[in-house]
Amino acid sequence: MNVGALGTRRMLLNARSTVTHYKQLRETIARLEAEAARKESALREALLQARSAAEGGDAATARASELAEQLRAERERSAGLQLALDEQAECTLAEAARGESWREHALAFAHDLEAVQERQHALAEAQRSIAEESHRSIQSLLRRQNDYYQRAHNPSKLLGTFADYERHRPQSYDF
Repeated sequence: MNVGALGTRRMLLNARSTVTHYKQLRETIARLEAEAARKESALREALLQARSAAEGGDAATARASELAEQLRAERERSAGLQLALDEQAECTLAEAARGESWREHALAFAHDLEAVQERQHALAEAQRSIAEESHRSIQSLLRRQNDYYQRAHNPSKLLGTFADYERHRPQSYDF
């Protein structure tokens, strides 16, 4: 899959860090929501105490207002984290799509490479066959040239060669 290439490895590492960051954001949101629920529960309890205690009503109201403000701030922070989480999810999906695209390109390249290797193998076989045929032809020519040389320098073989020629002479020529 060409993971050794710098760009592909960088994309995979970015995707991995995005997934890790995504998980951390989910855990943070879950913790914040639990904290918000706890604070909301505390706010309700404070409101009940404020209603039940007439003398300490001002202090309870102030505490309830403080808790309500904290709850509002936590909800805003949670909404911001949710937005960041959604953005990270979109980035993760985009990285996954790009990874799939690279995978498809790698598979197509591998298929093309196999076809090229098969063609190269066929060409090598054809070249080997041509080389063997050329070698046989050259060997035959060298043997004939050697025979002609032997006959030209050996008169007794030359006479035998002429007699052989007469015996095997084509009938269409008239000498």
